Amino acid sequence: MYVKHLVVAVALFCFCALCAGAFEFQPLGFESIGMGGAGVASAGGPMAGYYNPALLAVAKHPFEFNLGGGATLRDNNLAENIDKLSKYDLVDLFTRIADNHNNPGNNTQSDKDAMKDVSSIMNSMKGGNNSLSVMPAAAFGVQMKRFGLGLYLTSEATGQAIIDPNHMDFIVKTSGNEYWSYNVNTGQYGSTALTSNDFNASSIQYAIQNNLTFVKGSGLALVEVPVSFAQQFKTHMGALSVGASAKLMAGTVYDSIINIDTASSDLQKQFDKTKTDSTTIGVDLGLLFQPAKMPNLRLGVMAKDINSPKFKTVDQDYAIDPMYRAGLSYGLFNNKVDMAVDYDLSVNSTAAGFDSQYLGGGLNFHPSSWLSIRAGLMQNVADSSDGIIYTGGFGLGLKQLQLDLSVQASGEKGTYDGKSIPRYLKGNLALVSRW
Repeated sequence: MYVKHLVVAVALFCFCALCAGAFEFQPLGFESIGMGGAGVASAGGPMAGYYNPALLAVAKHPFEFNLGGGATLRDNNLAENIDKLSKYDLVDLFTRIADNHNNPGNNTQSDKDAMKDVSSIMNSMKGGNNSLSVMPAAAFGVQMKRFGLGLYLTSEATGQAIIDPNHMDFIVKTSGNEYWSYNVNTGQYGSTALTSNDFNASSIQYAIQNNLTFVKGSGLALVEVPVSFAQQFKTHMGALSVGASAKLMAGTVYDSIINIDTASSDLQKQFDKTKTDSTTIGVDLGLLFQPAKMPNLRLGVMAKDINSPKFKTVDQDYAIDPMYRAGLSYGLFNNKVDMAVDYDLSVNSTAAGFDSQYLGGGLNFHPSSWLSIRAGLMQNVADSSDGIIYTGGFGLGLKQLQLDLSVQASGEKGTYDGKSIPRYLKGNLALVSRW
């Protein structure tokens, strides 16, 4: 009977996933980050309240807590470009160039080079997804037998370049309200002045001054405080665990328009000017099945935010759609090695404007209570910008107090300040105690 209920529940979760989008699922917690983000069937103890509350029913230790934090940086062709633009005061640059229309020789070489640079940067960003996301995260969790209490922070603050393709001409406006076309390659002007209609219709300067070309600042910082519980039911086919979390959710929504020539280091200051704080309630559900004939195998499915919690913004509510994720884990070599794989059943949305649907997994080798070594891979199958993300981590110390470090890095590279950097980079440091 319980197995039939599991099949029905999994089918229902999968059906709902075809109909919904959600806030991007972010790997959280020391083990999961190092194992390709997998956790729905493996992240027990204090992280069960985040990945799958049903895992509390199969906790390895009577008591365990975790305290950790880190951050993710994802750059897609934005940080270096806006930092280059920030070197120029674009309004003053355009005005200086315009005011020298009668005497082109008065334009300095640095101004002429700047105009070429601006043209190159704008054209390189036109039509692409140019974004920079900074995602701080933290986790504090306590597991006491089948109960769990957590405080989890996930966030996504993203700057995304919006380039108006209809305003790419260099028609500049003088301090005396005249309009002249300017050729960035030759440094020459048009033979006659243009009209304000020409300027309004196609000028880059007009687009920047009127927020048609800008950096869109958006995102959500989310603090969840779940209280979780799980119950296991034994059947002749295996053990079915059911878990639930009721959680207080505090959200900060960001929605701002930022000048295109704002330095990447100053983006956060602009975000803070338009943030809106609110609180709500969320509900998560989870299932876990262990077949009787394969006791080392776990099959899990999680439904997160099934009540579509909403947060206030200046204009309208920001809703988090339900998120669905499935996973499996298997113990090898007398359970000295754990293998785990997770897959997002829902196609989730990101503040950067692309879809997120991750497939990932890895191995955790723990030959003793004082050492664990992890490695894995993950990839966004809905968008290939980050490529394959390589993950790893290790824990070292006493069972009662262990230090754990986990990292993730994309195989795809970007460029910043002339140096090659991963498009996606995540790090996490945690303290873990088990009793």
